[in-house]
Amino acid sequence: MDWLLQTDTELFRFLNVSFVNPVFDRLMPALSGYHVPWLPAAIVGVPVLLWFGSVRLRVCLAMMVLVVALGDPLVIGTVKDSVLRPRPFVVLKDARLYVPQLRRFDTHGIGYVTPLPDGSLPANANRHSFPSAHSANWFAIATVGFLFYRRSAFWLVPLAALVTFSRVYNGVHYPGDITAGAILGAGYAVALVVLAQMLWNVAGKRYFPKAYARLPNLLQPETVKAESGKRKAEK
Repeated sequence: MDWLLQTDTELFRFLNVSFVNPVFDRLMPALSGYHVPWLPAAIVGVPVLLWFGSVRLRVCLAMMVLVVALGDPLVIGTVKDSVLRPRPFVVLKDARLYVPQLRRFDTHGIGYVTPLPDGSLPANANRHSFPSAHSANWFAIATVGFLFYRRSAFWLVPLAALVTFSRVYNGVHYPGDITAGAILGAGYAVALVVLAQMLWNVAGKRYFPKAYARLPNLLQPETVKAESGKRKAEK
């Protein structure tokens, strides 16, 4: 176990200290969600897609929201509170940490600082590292998207990978944290979709027979639309 932790630490140092460059110094904070209005964009974008999208797209988006809303606090939060692994900047004096609130300590004005000797951080800073919630959430979303729309993997998976890498580059997670988060997120995303299909097979047939007839398999296009297209083709 010691060699695994040592390897994790050395890989963190390489990605966080030795691999730094001006381009990533600007890009990685944005990928982690700093100074980017991801939440307002989601609040506006998701309802629009729900309104104009197909039933299948609505179900997909609902699964994405649900997998983050349930997985983050119930799975990731529980594991973090059980493992209690300190974040890299808490124990590694040479870690580069991106903290917008501490920009005044950065001579370049970018926001990357070396942790202060006394470990000073914002009062609400989360010091638990394992696993990464960002990694779990993004890979859960990417997995749900892939299950519903295979081609979405071409952009969702690379985006999830970049976001998870940014967490190491920004000094808040070890590589092992983001790897575990990705595995957990993808795992419980699959479990949630399977459970939703099982519940739909029971509740849909009983309480929503018309909707179930149109969409018996949540991952497949609506039956009515497919049959309509087939009839038009025959004519």
